Amino acid sequence: MTDIKKDFVNGEVVTHAICGVTCSISEGEFVSIMGPSGSGKSTLMHIMGFLDVLSAGGYQFNGKDVSSLEQDELALMRRNEVGFIFQTFNLLSNASVIENVMLPMVYAEIPKKEREERAKEALEEMGLGHRLNHKSNQLSGGERQRVAIARAFVNRPKVVFADEPTGNLDTKSGTIVLEKLQEFNARGQTIVMVTHEMEAAEYSKRIIRMRDGEIEKDATNGSQRRGGYNK
Repeated sequence: MTDIKKDFVNGEVVTHAICGVTCSISEGEFVSIMGPSGSGKSTLMHIMGFLDVLSAGGYQFNGKDVSSLEQDELALMRRNEVGFIFQTFNLLSNASVIENVMLPMVYAEIPKKEREERAKEALEEMGLGHRLNHKSNQLSGGERQRVAIARAFVNRPKVVFADEPTGNLDTKSGTIVLEKLQEFNARGQTIVMVTHEMEAAEYSKRIIRMRDGEIEKDATNGSQRRGGYNK
């Protein structure tokens, strides 16, 4: 990303959310983006994940210039290239757990038998093999987030974006989620996580700190931790 800018216009009021950010994330990294409310961290992640478009600057993803793509082209990139984990889980409450996890593969037109096999395997890895046919609204918050993780990774995306993935979880559930993200990263998966919690960010290999729409600090996390997450 080169000199990225993002403005939000409301009548005559222009809010500069991102003010000339330049950064690069390599394959296999686990990066946390931190900053106070209004710092631009979520906006930056939304641009990285094709959920929003930039106002100016250049953005290349996996060698492809996506700076000027139309909405339908961005939708294809979201479907085929990335996965998402949200603070509020974003599961379909009336669908079963396995149906929720299969959803990205439906959009990707993967055959039904393969969808079922991959979703079951992903859920078993997350310790939810006994919950396949439960409705998502029958699960605890920690279980819902593990379903969301299975859904994010099941389509084998190049990058998974996690937006405050421990924000609604207790300490034990948060630790499980962060350790799972570390585990996937250890296998080579690229992960970009937005968080306001330093304890969560310490699980990543690199921490980008933002303030007022700019990068304040970008450094390798020399004290990457495992276990012991406390809210």
